[in-house]
Order: sequence, then structure tokens, then C-alpha cells
Amino acid sequence: MPADNPSFFFSAVTAAYNVEPWIARFLRSLTEQTLDFHGHIQVILVDDGSTDQTGAIAEAWAREHPKNTVYIRRENGGAASARNAGLDCAQGRWVTFCDADDYVDADYFARVKEFLNAGFDGACVACKLIFFEERTGEFADTHHLRFKFREESAVVDLDQRPEYVQLSFSSAFVRLKDLRAGGLRFDARVRPSFEDGHLLNKFLLCAGTRNIAFLRDARYFYRRRVQGGGLVESGWHRPEKYRDQIVYGYLDLVRFARQKTGRVPAFIQQAVIYDTQFYIEKFLLQTIPSFSPQEFADFLQLMRALFAHIDRDQVFLSPLPMLSVPIRTAMLHVFKGELPPLLPLEVEEVSADQRAIWVGACTGAHAVFHFHAGSDVTPLEAYIVPYEFCGALLCVSHRFRLPLGRTPLSCTVDGQAVDFLHQGKIFHTFSTADLAQEP
Repeated sequence: MPADNPSFFFSAVTAAYNVEPWIARFLRSLTEQTLDFHGHIQVILVDDGSTDQTGAIAEAWAREHPKNTVYIRRENGGAASARNAGLDCAQGRWVTFCDADDYVDADYFARVKEFLNAGFDGACVACKLIFFEERTGEFADTHHLRFKFREESAVVDLDQRPEYVQLSFSSAFVRLKDLRAGGLRFDARVRPSFEDGHLLNKFLLCAGTRNIAFLRDARYFYRRRVQGGGLVESGWHRPEKYRDQIVYGYLDLVRFARQKTGRVPAFIQQAVIYDTQFYIEKFLLQTIPSFSPQEFADFLQLMRALFAHIDRDQVFLSPLPMLSVPIRTAMLHVFKGELPPLLPLEVEEVSADQRAIWVGACTGAHAVFHFHAGSDVTPLEAYIVPYEFCGALLCVSHRFRLPLGRTPLSCTVDGQAVDFLHQGKIFHTFSTADLAQEP
């Protein structure tokens, strides 16, 4: 059916592989929609060579709903190729790619349709992702990007708000005719993850508008499995995470951006920064299996080729709120090969008698701190922690407990003067008199 003459308002394409314990819940969430399920939602179930009862469950369900369901059985080829097979059968005006181990709220499609019928002419509609903790049965609104859904509905121009990163195609909708017009498909080489972000952001680069709508009350429930068998969780133990995802995912995306626009727009840079921060986070926490020296060298070579396309300020001044100073510092140092600028020392704690303060800082390399208040000041306590992974220095954390009095306290790092940050204010020097300015 041609995309300009859609049979349904929505097409929901689902690639399913060995999801026997969860697929029935997903399918039930579709039939329980407050929107007329049979009249508005086409479901395309692609069994990607499952070896459990996934295919039998999906096929039986398709027989119960023949008017609006397509069932495809194929040899295992991965989620990307399975989704492409489903995409070829789509007949809806808008298309989404739900995962078969997740599920959606009862009014999910109704809320999206209501918003679209109000006249939205942007490129994409994104819905709120809620974690469902399978182990406890609890729900958690803790996604790093949840700030995008502060309002009931918001339309954002990515060129103005590049931090509104959208990587999930499972919880997003685009016009089928626009996706097909660009000749865009999922790339099976992008593995074990980021295939959603790769395709969706290529689509946004090709779209006539960069406007995305974010709907807070259209809720998509992302299942965190007890055994952690999802691609996102298990992918960290697969070698493709450290080559294929970088080469065919991130690098291909930034090169595509340069080809389409002559540059790498900020929203593409922020998407890459957001997704690659998790490598740094796991390095800092030492939660990734160790590399051999050659493997780590090869990985760093790829990452530095990628970050040659990422501007220094896009990292250090990124508006992404979850990026801590250590992550920004380590990302610049390790992936871009640059030392970040010195930030003010943060006054983290003031003693009850106001005679001592704790200050903290993070540097990309070992540094010498010197404190002065009329004369040299020796810290009462000092903790200097270098963070390393596979022999590479990521960053260095510094914490000092310093005596405080009426004489202004100053600081230099490697001979360069640095300020103090307290209660959101910058101070060139710091003393007990500055504490009186607290609200």
C-alpha cells in the first residue's frame, strides 16, 4: 500500500527474538488501547528466528487479529534487518518500532493521535520512557533524559535546544512517507546498540524541520529484565561495542551529517556525547571487562577519530545536565586528547563553626595546588585520586579541607590563579566574610 494512501493511522513494527516470557504482555497492551485497535493500528510482528515459543505466540495472536496484523517468520538476522522486513510491510501514516519485551500504556496511541490531529507538522513525536523494574515490579522515572518531558507537551527545535537528544525509535513516531522518501533503513552493522539513534538522527538530518514533540503522558514502559538479557545491558561484554558501534554508528552518523549539511550540527554532537559518556562512566567505575593493551589502543584510535568531529566546547559546555565534571574532563582528555580549562574550586562543605571548608576539583592530569592566605596554607586534609583504565589516566579528583578565616584565601593550580564557587557565586578569593552572603 503506498505511503501517501495509508490504510492505518499507525504502524507498529516489532522485531521479536526469544521473548517468550514477555511478548504476551506487550501484545495485550496493544489490544487494551483506548484507541480503536483494529481500525487505527497496524501491527507487524517479525519473528527473527526465535528458538523458544515466541513465534508460536506471535503467530497465534496474528490469527486472532487478521485485519490489522502481519506476521513474518524469518531466519535470525538481527533486530535491524528484522525491523527493515517489517518496515517493508508498513501501511500506516505514522510508524514506530516497539520492542516486544516492553509494553505501552493503555492510552499511548490515543494521546499521540490526539496531539497529531491538533496540527503538528514537525519531524518526530517522542513519548516518555518509564523503566519497569522486573525484579521488583516497580516503575522508575529515572531516565537521564527525563528533563525533556517536564511539560505535558513541548515542541522543541533541535537547532535551538540540541540537548533534547532522541535516540529511542521504540518510543518515537515519524511519518512513514518521510522515512521512505529518504531511503533510510536500519543498518545491521550498527551493533550491539545505537541502531535506533543512528537511523532516527539520520532521519532528522534529512527532514525539512528539526522540530520534535515530547509528550509526557504518552508512556512507554521499558522493561529492565531480571537476568539483564537486553542488548543494552549485555552489549558491554561484546567486542562489537568497541568497534562496530563506533565505526558504523557514531562515525557514520557524523560523516553523514557533514555530507548533508557541510558540518556536524550541535544536536548530532550532543547525541554522540550523550551516548559515549557511558563508556567513560564505566571506565571510571571500573565496570567494563579489561582490554588487552592493543585492544584498548585500537578503541582509543577509533574514539579519537570520532571526537575529531566533536567540538571542545560541545563537550565541556554541554547543556546535558547528567554530564558530571569528571565525565566531561575524562572525555576531553581521553577521547579528544585535550586538557580541559580549569574550573573554579567548588566549596562543597562548610564546618559548623565556619573555620574550615572542603573544596573539590577535577583535572585532566596531575596538578599542583597551592593555597595562600597572607602566607602559605597547608591543607588540613587532602585526598588526590587518579582514575585510570588500562594504563590511561582518565582524570584526577582533588579534595582539600582548608582552614578559613578573615584573611582572603586564594589558590593557584600549576601557577594559574583559580576562583572559588559557592552557592552559585564566583569568588576570586574566599573568606569567612563571604559566608555571610549565603541566603
